Amino acid sequence: MALLTDAQLLRIPNLYSQEEAADPLVYLFIRIGRTFWLITECDSEGLAFGWCDLYGDGSCGELGYVDLSEIESIGKDYFIAIKEVEISLSDAKKVFYK
Repeated sequence: MALLTDAQLLRIPNLYSQEEAADPLVYLFIRIGRTFWLITECDSEGLAFGWCDLYGDGSCGELGYVDLSEIESIGKDYFIAIKEVEISLSDAKKVFYK
């Protein structure tokens, strides 16, 4: 998977590892335009879990799964910004919804 490096993938906990956490940690922030993902978990095949907001304004945000290859395919037409972070989901929302 070209979207993330092997080192980035290794930093992110496996799927379901934070399932019981009241406020899971976010490890990657991915943005395309106003749309962004706060990735908390990922498997070796590129299936990730986290917070997604299609409009970037809080009106359409939800927790769910995303296939990172789908994000990568969008990158053929749009710039994808990826930032490594280690912050709680609640704090990440405060930062990214400024």
